[in-house]
Formats: sequence, structure tokens, C-alpha cells
Amino acid sequence: MQITINNREYKVKYTIRALFIFEQITGKSFEIKTLLDHYVFFYSMILANNEDNVISWDDFIDAVDNDKTLIEQLNKIITEYQTKDNLFDDSDKENNDSKKKLSLSELYAILTLQLHLSPEYVMDRMEFYEIRALMKYQYYAHKDNWEQARLISYLIAQVNSKKKLKFSDIIEFEWDKENEVLNTSVSNEEIAKLREQAKMVALQLQNDLG
Repeated sequence: MQITINNREYKVKYTIRALFIFEQITGKSFEIKTLLDHYVFFYSMILANNEDNVISWDDFIDAVDNDKTLIEQLNKIITEYQTKDNLFDDSDKENNDSKKKLSLSELYAILTLQLHLSPEYVMDRMEFYEIRALMKYQYYAHKDNWEQARLISYLIAQVNSKKKLKFSDIIEFEWDKENEVLNTSVSNEEIAKLREQAKMVALQLQNDLG
């Protein structure tokens, strides 16, 4: 999205780079709690997406004071990104609450070093629903290696055992649960919900292309 400050166009996008800049400016982990946090994050999004068109903090604050619609535009950007992100949110809140929260640096390291994604893509172009999916199923990157190790262990154990063993007796992986028989019936309420989500996705894509 583009915004205009002092007759100059600035690209604004919710990116990992913007989160890093926020942390560098504030000296704390990314979290929006105060009005100042909102202003700093808005400014961070501008810095992250306009390397050749930098605006100073003072000029940004003056522009916000003089143009009340500017904050409305920036709030709209964040709302749109959060709405699009939530459309793809299939996370289990109860399970997520029990997991250790990763720092931004840890998340970046996993995506680039372990999953071998391009740093430029992660920093500037990656959508947050992509990150959620990759983090949830990152074990797929090493699934074949783990299965091979389990097979070797299974063969060794079976040769030395008098009873019939199963692969899950050696070690059980997350994807073993995915092979369990699931209820595939869909209720009318679920169909209606999916229809509404599809409409929202289509509308969001139209806004992005427009």
C-alpha cells in the first residue's frame, strides 16, 4: 500500500524487516502496547520498505500531527494484514499456549538456516500465514531422514525381539497421527463458514491486486 507524506509517496508493508527495525529502535521484543509503540511500528514499516526514500522520525511525527488521516491509513494497513493472516489461522490455541514463544531472531534463523529460505524473501516478501504453516510443519523438511533412521532402528530391534513390533514402538512421530482415520463429514454450519471465508479471501485478493 502507498501513503503520501509531505507530497512524497511511501510504500508500507507489514514485514519481518519492519519487526526487526521496531526491536532495534525500541530495544525490546516486538509487542504493541502503547500509542508510542504504534507510532514506532508505523515508522518502522516505512523505513523497512523505502530504503531510497528515508524519512526522519521528526518529519514523520510532524506529518502525523498535521494529517490525522495518516494514522487512519496506517491502522487500516495493519488491520488488513491481520485479517488476511487470520483467514488462514488453523492453530490450536490451547497447544500453542503451552509452547515456548520464539524470539524474532530465532524465527528468522529457523526459516533461513534450517528451512533454507532466501533471507530477502523472509525479510521483505513473506506473508505471516506462510510462516505459521512452515513452523507448524517444519518437520517435513527432515521427514525422510527420520523415517530412514526409524526403519534401521526397527529392523535391528525386530531381529532381536521375539514379539512383533510396530514402527511406533520404536519412536512415534507427529505425522503418524495424521494417518489416523478422521471424521470427514461436514456440517451445514461449517459449509456456511467456509463460504464466508472464501468471500473474504476473494475480496482481500481483489484489494491486493487493485
